[in-house]
Amino acid sequence: MRINAHHIDQYLKMSAEIDRLTSLDETVSPEEVEDPEIFNGPMTARQLRHAIPGFIRVEVMSSDTAPKDKYDSFARTSDVGIPVRETAASLLDADKCCGSPEANARLPSRPEPRDLMTWECALQGLAVRKFPGKIGWAALLPGPRQGEVKRRGMDPVHGFWTGSGGVFGADVKRPSEREPKFFSQQGGWMATRDQIIRFDEICTEGFLPPFKKSTGIKEDGLDPRQPHNVEFWSGGFQLFGTCNIQRIISMEPEHFSRQLLYHSSNNKQKTIAKERLKSVRDLYGQLATVVQTAEAKLESRVQ
Repeated sequence: MRINAHHIDQYLKMSAEIDRLTSLDETVSPEEVEDPEIFNGPMTARQLRHAIPGFIRVEVMSSDTAPKDKYDSFARTSDVGIPVRETAASLLDADKCCGSPEANARLPSRPEPRDLMTWECALQGLAVRKFPGKIGWAALLPGPRQGEVKRRGMDPVHGFWTGSGGVFGADVKRPSEREPKFFSQQGGWMATRDQIIRFDEICTEGFLPPFKKSTGIKEDGLDPRQPHNVEFWSGGFQLFGTCNIQRIISMEPEHFSRQLLYHSSNNKQKTIAKERLKSVRDLYGQLATVVQTAEAKLESRVQ
């Protein structure tokens, strides 16, 4: 994964705003917290305490993968029904995540948004929510299970699902929180010192070794009876999976661009089934359309 100053700056600024909002600990009725139809307004500290900025892994499509037209080679069959909001999609800046120095001949120096693809993140697995403060509209990445969140003493963070209103088809249901095709494995994690302390409190077994013996996990985590792999321990699944940490992605185009991580080996586009590849430009443009739909729903409630 290629990490640059844009990623770190975005993560720290967004984390600071989450911490500020957490300290306010707004009063929200239990009914509102539990209501999955409420995806805006004040949030409790118990909601924000397990929220962190997230990332989406992307690659830059190479000419040998899509020799005729990179953009039109992406599969879009699962997202029929939600148009791309072109005015929003045109504002993405692929250089923020994936630009490389001119001296590096192996990596593209100035990729275009239309060149970016992702493979473990798709519209069906996402939701949007309007956060208070400077965050505003953000996409919720999948992972946390509401029942587990509450058992850990936290409040769930609800969002407006992209498939609301049957736009994917009357028979299409919201996928499970940890469906591999949609769970947005980010290939690692980033955290401040305070966040690591918080993770260790939230995670039942603890976040770093030695793990708590009472959970049945060996202190070093290397237990053949629980063969967690690299995806679990260092890939980030431990956080957004069993620890139920909620990852969020800003819907501001510049900030969204800084929450895309370049998988610089560029090998997934050649090994993953073509139907799983998704245009990042389309993904963002369609999410922007979903935000418009969610805003219209909020306005109708006021009226």
